[in-house]
Amino acid sequence: MTDQNLYQILNIPEYSDIYLVKKSFRQLALKYHPDRNPDPLVSEKFKTIVKVYEILNNPTLKQNYDFRLKNGFDKSVIPSSFEESASDKLKKVYAQRRRHQKEMQEVENITKYEKSLINLPFIWRIVIIGLVHLTGILNILNDWYQTGNKIALGIFLFILSSLFLWNELYKYFWYKSVIKDEEKYSRQAYSIFIIVFLVGVFTTFSLIKLKKVCQLKNFGKVIYADLDQERGKLSYSYNDEYFLMDIYNVPKEFENKEQILIRISTKEPEIWEYISGY
Repeated sequence: MTDQNLYQILNIPEYSDIYLVKKSFRQLALKYHPDRNPDPLVSEKFKTIVKVYEILNNPTLKQNYDFRLKNGFDKSVIPSSFEESASDKLKKVYAQRRRHQKEMQEVENITKYEKSLINLPFIWRIVIIGLVHLTGILNILNDWYQTGNKIALGIFLFILSSLFLWNELYKYFWYKSVIKDEEKYSRQAYSIFIIVFLVGVFTTFSLIKLKKVCQLKNFGKVIYADLDQERGKLSYSYNDEYFLMDIYNVPKEFENKEQILIRISTKEPEIWEYISGY
């Protein structure tokens, strides 16, 4: 490797800055990584790329190499500016090692993610998450006016699917940002997640409101109900079934009344509304 121009190995111009060195290394490492290509010759190529990167990604070693490259690798020419203490050298070695491990870990993470996409493509992951998300919304909608456990299940599924959605969006756009080397993709994950989450919340409460309107319009029936404002309770009976509902805001016209008229849904009697002006 000493007889080769290190910049040529990375397919970049001589004296390129470290940013371009990192970018080229990532692309070549993905191309020649042993997990992606088991060919022994490719494995040797990968080792060479790693060794080159260890030199050109280190500011001090790169500066030294650039100086030697510029002077035709004349060993007699050694700039005094490269002299530094042993402790400084040791610190730089450790820092460089950490940076190198981080870069290698990123390459491995990209490889693992690409393999996982083969087993389950990104679009199918979003479809599955969307179905769980929809199931959560329907459970909330179906049990919103009742006292069952489907609301809790629906909220759990809604939150769980939201977390999975964020995880998948983050990994997908992180992958695109690394491959294309553009930060704009990483920002898209936040934007899309916030939009989808808010749309989900808005859709849920809109459907709850729409359900009440449709139920009372199509299956509405006016009945008498008992109002206990001290306990914050409204009670009524329908088809020999007793209903006790919590109330929070009582219209002023009903403040001194113990019995009022309400409209309920004969299909889902838990859905009700005040009848004003009777």
